[in-house]
Amino acid sequence: MHNFKAVFWDIDGVIVISEPLHVEKINKTALKYGIQNTQDDWDKWYGIGDHRIYEALFDKGLPISENEFIDECLDYYTENQSRLIVREGFKDAFNFCAAQNLSQATVSSGVAQQVRANLDAAQIGCKMAFNLSASDVIAKGLATKPAPDPYLEALRMLNIQNGTAIPPQQCIVVEDSGSGVKAGRDAGMHAIHWRPEQDDIVSNDASSTAYDAPSLVQALRALIPH
Repeated sequence: MHNFKAVFWDIDGVIVISEPLHVEKINKTALKYGIQNTQDDWDKWYGIGDHRIYEALFDKGLPISENEFIDECLDYYTENQSRLIVREGFKDAFNFCAAQNLSQATVSSGVAQQVRANLDAAQIGCKMAFNLSASDVIAKGLATKPAPDPYLEALRMLNIQNGTAIPPQQCIVVEDSGSGVKAGRDAGMHAIHWRPEQDDIVSNDASSTAYDAPSLVQALRALIPH
């Protein structure tokens, strides 16, 4: 059994139920410029951040800059952040990991302002070692998920912060999307696919899986001595 030392949490869909608001903000912004997104689009976009979605919309004819797109989406998101709710089971899982003295941090595909809104809703940000957003990743010249860069950068930051030398194999990633699971697995970490629904297809890149509150804690208890 691996001697796990750290847990990296995705935020959207893992800590907070944000996907409906995320989809809504993108669709309303795109429609403002005459672009109608389809379910096929969202099947491809699930789990990726606004920067990558902008690239797809630009190819479909979106006539504004990336910064303008991000700002318009953020305005809508923050105006409606009171609709965000914490995913059932997250806090129990977080508290279990904290009780086992694992280091914990968030690694998100969201831009910095969206990450802050989500963490405010969950009242969890200050309890994390740090919170790494897509804005931070891009500013460092790295690729966002599904590339492994965000998780490898998070591990580098954690080791510097704690004066440790934890290898990827001693880290757990908790993700709700296939793209996020792939990012964690390609970083060499144990990737738990915490599916939104029991019937959702399990990612081929998942090291283990869960779908509800009890099964997430059960998956963590199977990995972490307690």
